[in-house]
Amino acid sequence: MNKVLTIITVLVAGVALYKAYDENSKKKAEEAAGNVPAKALTWEEAQTKVTDAGYILFAYADGWDTYSKQVSNKLMKNKAVKKAAGDAIVLHYPIKQALNEEEQKARTEQWKGIKVPNADSYPALLFFDNKGKHYSTISGTFMRKAQPKKVAKMITERMEGKRKQNELMAQAEKAKGAEKARLIAEACLIENINRPDRYEKMMKDADPKDECGLIRRVTFNPWVFVESKRKEDPKAVLAELETMLADPNYTDEQKQIFCTCAIGTLHRSNLPDAATRIQEYAKKLKEYGKDTVLGQSADIVVREWVVTLNYGEGWQPAALPEDETPTELEGNLPIDQPGTYTVAFNYKRGSHALRVKAVELYDGDTKVAEDRHDGFMGVKVSKNTYDLKVDKEVKNPRILITFNMGKNRDSYGRISIVRQK
Repeated sequence: MNKVLTIITVLVAGVALYKAYDENSKKKAEEAAGNVPAKALTWEEAQTKVTDAGYILFAYADGWDTYSKQVSNKLMKNKAVKKAAGDAIVLHYPIKQALNEEEQKARTEQWKGIKVPNADSYPALLFFDNKGKHYSTISGTFMRKAQPKKVAKMITERMEGKRKQNELMAQAEKAKGAEKARLIAEACLIENINRPDRYEKMMKDADPKDECGLIRRVTFNPWVFVESKRKEDPKAVLAELETMLADPNYTDEQKQIFCTCAIGTLHRSNLPDAATRIQEYAKKLKEYGKDTVLGQSADIVVREWVVTLNYGEGWQPAALPEDETPTELEGNLPIDQPGTYTVAFNYKRGSHALRVKAVELYDGDTKVAEDRHDGFMGVKVSKNTYDLKVDKEVKNPRILITFNMGKNRDSYGRISIVRQK
């Protein structure tokens, strides 16, 4: 009897050891294949297990970037990442290159029934709802050295964003008119979550006149808009852009697009105040986000496109207005102590003479002195100097010059300022 029990015990122990060995062998095989800790190996299998949490594909470059695969596997095994993924069906998604016909057929079979978008880099996390529709992607250079806790937080945010979007769309189904459009708009504006299908049509059907004020914000396409304005009347375009800039429903990012459109319109135009207005819109670019790409480009725009009337550089056609709006003389003006300063205009070249009507000196916003007379500076010269009598120290000198050029602005020359002894 004891022998029988011993034999049975040995057999049971042997079976247990075999099972453990078998499971361990499978685990090692799966790890070698890069399929741990995935909750499914194929899309077909995943569909039998899916919950409302949907799917997450850990995409990596297989065979041509081993580091990408290592990062992906490391993330999948991390406790924080697994906890963030929750009930979502997690799958490995290897991206192979140069597949032969047999390999391509096998891959098609493995992932039939799902359309996976390309990520801009690998490794990447691709999120799908429980119906297999892609709704978000986590990718970028930071994923090459991905911090699991940070990635886990991002997973939580993306899944929560999708849940919130679903709730808003469910509310929208029960609403009507502007309220329905507003709810759909809010669903569209959730950060890093793809917009619902047919959102634009649904919004416009519900709120044709955009009473909610959000349709124009959600459906705005900056590049189509900018391109459509290239051949329109500059003044009409600028007036429209000013209205849009005053609309609180547009985002700061969209308003930066309006500013760039205004700058481009002014740059292509012959409006007399183009230079001044370009500087104004460049300033707004920074106000709407100085650290953004467009905000950082503001100073470059002014430097490259705005030709000002500069004391050191003199005058040139682009710096001369067509009307008689006073133009400020930029630069470090040599005016400070009391005395009489002579401003002289010295013509150098060009088809047209420079015509000046007045020169005014300000200390900040306070006018200090002026000299008004008609000056003519070309091949022939008449009254090309203007005297400014200063009674006290000037701390912030500013000179405004009134020209009378019209469209005849092909003129170049230098400006000098000398204090009389």
